[in-house]
Formats: sequence, structure tokens, C-alpha cells
Amino acid sequence: IDQMAVSNAQFREFVRMSKYVTDAERFRWSFVLEYLLDSETLAEADGKQGLGRVKDTPHWVAVRGAYWRMPEGPRSSIKGRENHPVVHVSYNDANAYCAWAKRRLPTEPEWEYAARGGIS
Repeated sequence: IDQMAVSNAQFREFVRMSKYVTDAERFRWSFVLEYLLDSETLAEADGKQGLGRVKDTPHWVAVRGAYWRMPEGPRSSIKGRENHPVVHVSYNDANAYCAWAKRRLPTEPEWEYAARGGIS
């Protein structure tokens, strides 16, 4: 497991080199935490034409146009956040990135060990 999460800059390089299109880009929407959204995006998501929220976790809002390059929807960007962890990456997207970067996703036991800070 790498010491740092994959950054927007690293993921952008992968997309540029491979022409990869993420699941969120194909679906044309993704979930965003409510507190990250501007009032206009929130109103659109909750409006008649919006995709709404998850019933039991209403703080997750379905936002049209949200994907790794526009993490809070069409009025957002990763400008100034190149070193932030990439978001809106599915399992499929992560596997594609790993194949390109000659890496692999951790197994569940590896992830659990790392999440405990290396304590067995």
C-alpha cells in the first residue's frame, strides 16, 4: 500500500495517457456530501429534475456532472487541489489505474492491517 492516496494530479496523468473514462463520467452523475455543495447545485439536485438523495443517508446527494475532475458538480474543479486525493473513483476505475501504474489494490487483510496502523 502506498503511503499516500492517489492524487488528482496522478489520476489526471493516468487519464491523459490512457484516455480512460471513469464510471462516474459514463453515468454522468455521482454522490457528493451535502455540506460540500453550493446552494445552486443543492437546489438542482433536490428539484423536480434532480436525482435526489439516498433515503437512509440523506447527506449523500446525487449530483449530475460530478466526477473526479468536477468533484462537487459542474461549477467545481480540481484547480488548486492537484495534490488532494482523487474522488469519485469506482472499484473498476481503481483497478484500471492500478493496472496502468503497475500496482494492485490491497487485499482485505492488507487493508485492515494498514487501517490499524500496522498493529496485528
